[in-house]
Amino acid sequence: MTFRNDIQILRGLAVLLVVLFHLDLKFFNSGFLGVDVFFVISGFLMAILYDPCNKKKFFTRRIKRLLPAYFATIFFTILAALFIVELSEFNQVLEQSIFASLFTSNIGFWMQNSYFSKSDFNPLLHLWSLGVEIQFYLIVPLLYWFYKRIKPLFYLTILVSILGCLTLVTISPKTSFFMMPFRLWEFLLGFYVAKTFTENGNIKFEKYNIIGLVSLIIVFLIPIIPVDGEKLSIVYGHPGLIAVAISLFTALILIFGLPKYILDSVFGKVFVFLGKYSYSIYLVHFPIIVFCLYEPFSGTILSIKSATDTFILLGLLIIISIVFFKLFEEKIQQQSSFYKKLFLFYIIVLISIFTSSYLKQSMYDEKEKHIFNALEARAVYRCGKINRILNPSSPICDLNEHSKDSKNVFLLGNSHADSIKTSFTKKASEQNINVKFVVQNNPMFKGGMKPEKVLNIVKQNNINSIVIHYSPDILALDETKKNILKLIELANKNKISTAFIMPVPIWSNRVPEMLYNNYKSNYVLPIQSRLDYEKANQNTFNTYSDLKYKDYSFYEIKDIYCKQNCLLINEIGKPLYFDDDHLNLTGAKMMEALFEKILSDLYKEEK
Repeated sequence: MTFRNDIQILRGLAVLLVVLFHLDLKFFNSGFLGVDVFFVISGFLMAILYDPCNKKKFFTRRIKRLLPAYFATIFFTILAALFIVELSEFNQVLEQSIFASLFTSNIGFWMQNSYFSKSDFNPLLHLWSLGVEIQFYLIVPLLYWFYKRIKPLFYLTILVSILGCLTLVTISPKTSFFMMPFRLWEFLLGFYVAKTFTENGNIKFEKYNIIGLVSLIIVFLIPIIPVDGEKLSIVYGHPGLIAVAISLFTALILIFGLPKYILDSVFGKVFVFLGKYSYSIYLVHFPIIVFCLYEPFSGTILSIKSATDTFILLGLLIIISIVFFKLFEEKIQQQSSFYKKLFLFYIIVLISIFTSSYLKQSMYDEKEKHIFNALEARAVYRCGKINRILNPSSPICDLNEHSKDSKNVFLLGNSHADSIKTSFTKKASEQNINVKFVVQNNPMFKGGMKPEKVLNIVKQNNINSIVIHYSPDILALDETKKNILKLIELANKNKISTAFIMPVPIWSNRVPEMLYNNYKSNYVLPIQSRLDYEKANQNTFNTYSDLKYKDYSFYEIKDIYCKQNCLLINEIGKPLYFDDDHLNLTGAKMMEALFEKILSDLYKEEK
């Protein structure tokens, strides 16, 4: 294939869109679609570069092209984290580095959270796409064989991939986003275009390049497309139909190319330049942004406070990208003993992962470690990592399971119920009680399940009792109050026991952050007395404490957390919260005696 500047322009546009999206700039909210453009281009080029008679050459070129700069990104990110971030964030960087070193970043982030969540500190988040791409390279020989020998199977692979992607985006968007099988159709679209509509990658229909220009303009309009990466929608979710459209327009550019006056223009030359450096830009931009904007306990910050900071950040990005390109894309590939040096570099990366952990730990005393561990010691994955995939239509999930003859309790609530589920389930298991948990994070309030729906679920699943626990802000909503009271009434009529647990104390700021600032400086910790807690929750107490139903119980928690002043830590100094209002595992453990009593009360007639 002769060198194609139109592909470089596409690369330059794609990386610019991604960078501007990560800079959190207004009007670039859909810039992440630039990755879809990269995937189609990659599939196109692999179809041209792969030679079934010389597989070694194919993989050698991929290794030389990708891995030196890739390993350098991991290494320098670990090094920067060692000196810039606090222990809790550093541990997250190490976990990401382990997945990245195994080329499975996409799987690691799928296990963690949505790509669009900023709650965790993720300077290596962008490597998810490299994980997907490298996994695609590994199966290129098989896909090529499909295409040459069993074309129907090749087409079936595309169909299954795209249908699976569009189905999962309405169930588990992060699965369709992160997992290679559901992105495979984008690579195969580029692959098919290269094999069907070009001559070994060269343009056959150059006289129709106006189609390519129109397609480029449409791709250029990506930022104004209203795409919500967390929306359960085949149209506006991602990767949904808009991703399909962008991929198709990218394919049209690859088929028809661009007019010469575009290639020779200042616009064309700028984007060809960006395309040349696009890999290095992509690798370094996100860690630079995340480290420059880092604040302890704040997850991933992408919002820049001023235009000046934006220009400084862009300048830094440009300089480091060029240095990275010169050192790790050009120079290292030309050196003798390339593979020995690459292998040595990989070993250095692995050693840095494990040795830096001990080094970072040594910088903190036990009290500080308790504080940072509080952020990680929490119940995650509301209903398990793959429950939504295996049971996409189920409104509930099993947190444990003993036998079909055992008792069933339904834990109902928002994220506060989620934060206590581990300890609650532990005590239920000790009494041979199955715990069912609501999948929705918003049952009984806006957008969530209504009382009648909850009751139907309870009856259909042979559930004997319901335990209700919400945050105080949600309990203050009129709609929530109305729905919970209705549910308790319906449950009583159907001889289903209900128990209401009062909300836990909440704080003005993230508890681990306050404790750390108190330890390191003169920050004064807030005091919340028992009386303060009672006043803040008086309406909830008045509403639920005196309900006169035979099968209803009400439970206070102030004797656990607010005997005098409400607690921030336990008796050995471990924080009870991972943020300002959610209990971590340490905090929830303090409720285990209460859970044991609640479960005993609910099933006392069966004993």
